Amino acid sequence: MIVRRLHQDLIEAETISGSSDRGITIGICRARNSYKDIRPDCVSFERFQFPVRVAFCMTITKAQGQTCERLGIDISDEPFAHGQTYTAFSRARSGENIRVFAPGKNPDNNGNISMRNVVARGISFD
Repeated sequence: MIVRRLHQDLIEAETISGSSDRGITIGICRARNSYKDIRPDCVSFERFQFPVRVAFCMTITKAQGQTCERLGIDISDEPFAHGQTYTAFSRARSGENIRVFAPGKNPDNNGNISMRNVVARGISFD
């Protein structure tokens, strides 16, 4: 999901995965969490929080040397330097755990999206 707007009690987000629900705007409301101990002399409290999990991001260059359990790759701006495509796609432990975000890219007849694989000039693969 991409967070589009933050409000006091609501997060507006857009879905980016799935084929049928991609691009749908959803609202995430604060949830009430209450804790009350059964013993009268103990502390009780209540809090309101959004049911979201923090996600981290980094550039492809900064990801070099990292290994991730799950990985999302944003190719809205295609790689521009030698090795960036390889570096991006080789950071996950398994290819099944990679998701690619490609806004504005049109899939071919098989549903595949292509991107550039930049190779430095002068490199020979003989």
